Amino acid sequence: MKRQRTEGQLDTQCVQDSASSALEKEYRSQIESYKTAERQAKEKMREMELSFLQLRQGLEAALEEEKSKTAELKIQLLTLQRELERERKRNSESMEMAEPSEGNQSDKLVQISSEPSTWNEANDSELRLLREHKLQYEAYIAQGGFDFINTKVLHAVENPYATCLKKKSVAEHHTPPPTLSSNSTQPSSPDSLVEEIETLKKRIRRMNELFTAQTNRFRDAVYQLTGWHVEMSTHENKLRIRSRYSRSDDEYLELLWTDTNKFELLETPLVNRLDPRLFTYISVSNSFPGFLSAVTQDLFEKQEVRSM
Repeated sequence: MKRQRTEGQLDTQCVQDSASSALEKEYRSQIESYKTAERQAKEKMREMELSFLQLRQGLEAALEEEKSKTAELKIQLLTLQRELERERKRNSESMEMAEPSEGNQSDKLVQISSEPSTWNEANDSELRLLREHKLQYEAYIAQGGFDFINTKVLHAVENPYATCLKKKSVAEHHTPPPTLSSNSTQPSSPDSLVEEIETLKKRIRRMNELFTAQTNRFRDAVYQLTGWHVEMSTHENKLRIRSRYSRSDDEYLELLWTDTNKFELLETPLVNRLDPRLFTYISVSNSFPGFLSAVTQDLFEKQEVRSM
């Protein structure tokens, strides 16, 4: 029993010795690693101190250079200020000497400068009158009036009025003109010719009145049904159409009527403000009615939103 106890004690002691030796080795390795880390940190600190010293020396040298430069600049400023004072004195003396001679010239300049102002006022008043007349003329055309500037009336060479004048001249020279009616064979008298001319004039006047009335009715019907007021320029082949839902005078569309009986949309302020998706009716489907209906719907919806 004693031997067994001694053997057990020896085994436990060996185990304890081996464990202590392993711990000692671990502690020693950790201590060595800490020492190496400490050495590296000290070396880095020394390097940083050296770099700081170098930077400090460089900054001190740069500061000295800047101080010397500022001193030189101060000296230059003082010299420039003195020169400026001298120049000011010279200029003041020269101005005092030149004041009497420049008095008459200044009066003349005032007179000359006042004349253009009067001319400008007269021109401005004339421009205002012209603009007012232009606005009145455009409003008259928008209401369906006759455009005397952009519309040209062509008169036929042979028309009823010209034939009547020829017959009247023939009657004055005592030559019997042929009668207008096919049934009568007797030559007509000058009085009858005058009456026929007057009746023809009345008939032409009546036809013109009917034509203008019918065109105005047709234009009004197109405006009421489609919502677009159409204006056509004969010498440029352009159409200007304005919607009844337009907010201002610059909201209109311009179309160019080409020789191939096709329309081209021109650039206007309204075109620039439209949704780009509306132009697919022209670019994809080649449908101007669809495009105009889409524009009408867009303007109508905007007007409804504003009214709400």
